Amino acid sequence: MMKVAIIGFNIFSPGGTCRSNINLTKEFNREGIDVVIYNSRSFSQTDILSLRHMESLSEQVEFRPILDLGKDDSIDLYIITRESFFPLAQIIKFYYPYSLVIGEIHAPLGMLPENLAEDLYALDYVRVSTESIKREFQVRYGYDAILVHHVSTYHVSLPEDNVQKSTSNLYVLSRFEDDVKC
Repeated sequence: MMKVAIIGFNIFSPGGTCRSNINLTKEFNREGIDVVIYNSRSFSQTDILSLRHMESLSEQVEFRPILDLGKDDSIDLYIITRESFFPLAQIIKFYYPYSLVIGEIHAPLGMLPENLAEDLYALDYVRVSTESIKREFQVRYGYDAILVHHVSTYHVSLPEDNVQKSTSNLYVLSRFEDDVKC
């Protein structure tokens, strides 16, 4: 049985990266893969129960503080979902040199940490969402181990009562709440 660790900032708060982590967790669970979510912010049992209930998360999902990183030798794949956490790949590789470590790029390339290039060597791959981001990342960082995988949209559902009749116009449903991003 495969086991995946997702390392993030705060899975219990609203925001795009948190949503992506929840979707990724559900996708792994659909494939029968166990997931351990390492959270950098403190959390309570109530937080876990609330998130399990709101997102219908199975018991295949464990929640651990980020300080527990490196204490579980049953994890096959680590996914780091915050660019400033990429240095954690060095710790993972120290304890488990044969585990696979993927760093996900969620921020726009222009907003990435200045020293990001220094932290890429311990990653096995970097995941980006489009081919154009992949090309730009390759040029900017001289890094070629890049996976392109779009962001999951399983959680998106259009409200049927608000959907307009088919026209040649473009209909976009979006939200811009920068103050709640994690």
